[in-house]
Parts: sequence; C-alpha cells; structure tokens
Amino acid sequence: MPSWRSTRAARATIRRYGIDTGVDLGGTWSRAREPDPMTTARSKPGLAFAVVSDVGFVVGLVTHQVPKRGDLIWLSEATFDEFPTVSEVEGISDWRWPVFFPMGSALHRKEVDPIGIIEIPEDMRAMPAMRSQDPLSGGWVRATFQDGDWVPEGPTDDRSLPVYGIINTLGLKERLVSNWRTTDRW
Repeated sequence: MPSWRSTRAARATIRRYGIDTGVDLGGTWSRAREPDPMTTARSKPGLAFAVVSDVGFVVGLVTHQVPKRGDLIWLSEATFDEFPTVSEVEGISDWRWPVFFPMGSALHRKEVDPIGIIEIPEDMRAMPAMRSQDPLSGGWVRATFQDGDWVPEGPTDDRSLPVYGIINTLGLKERLVSNWRTTDRW
C-alpha cells in the first residue's frame, strides 16, 4: 500500500503537469474532468443503441422500462455496415421483435453503444401483449401488462405474439445472427 507521501507526490505531479493517468487516486481532482457522454449514458425510453454482431450493426430502441424486469427493447430489421447515425435510426420503419433486456448493465459494460435519443414510433408506444409458456400445460398463455404487472389472459396459439422473457447480450446476439423470429421455438 503506498504511503500518504507517495500518493500526495503523485497528485502534485499530476496537477503540475496536467497528466491524466486514468488511475483514480481519490479526492476531487478526478471528478473535475468533463464527463464523457458515451460512458455516462443512461437507459431511458427513446434511447437508440447499436449492437455489434456477425451480421453488422443492429439498432435497438428502448420503449419501456419495467422495474425488476428490465427495459423493453425492439431491434431493427435493417443492419448497418458502419455505426448508424441518429438520422438513420429515425428512418427505420421495420422492427423485429421486443424483448426485455438489462440495458443499464449492458451500457455500463460497454456491450452496446448508445446512438442517441429518438422519438418512439407511434405503433411501439403501447406495451405489447406477449406470450409466456404455461408450466402446467406446457402451452402458451397470452399476457398483457396492467398496473405494473403481467396479467395472464388465457391460452393462445398465436405464435406471432412476442415471447415474454429477459435476455442477455449473448442470447440477443445469437438470435440476431440466427435470424430468430417469434414464430420460432424459444
């Protein structure tokens, strides 16, 4: 453990020469720097982000935040060879499917890259009905989101309904590369 004198000398040298070592020695000097907007991005509805996968850049859009479940995100049909701009994201009209995703954690770990805040398209503003596997029957149950919780509405055979679930970054990339659709078995 460094002595207080060596730490103090290091701080004085850094202040004198304006050296940024990237190492936080404590105190207020490290917090005086301007925050980098790419590392301080927070998840909120309207946040557009890019996921890098084997098929290129895929754009995601946060539409809802649900406590204890994560952010509901939609992924674009279009893929990009280069990092997409906000204007390119605003031009997207076809979206694949929604899924719950731990966006805050993915941003913190830099597993996704924020693009900017855009207006959520009209048809994606309402929380979609989803389907969930019934553990008793093994079939599918249609569920809607009401008053902060999921309410089952009964059995369904509608495989076009998005599947209710929380997915991590690896699972998300796997589904993007395999061109997974809601009609595919989960």
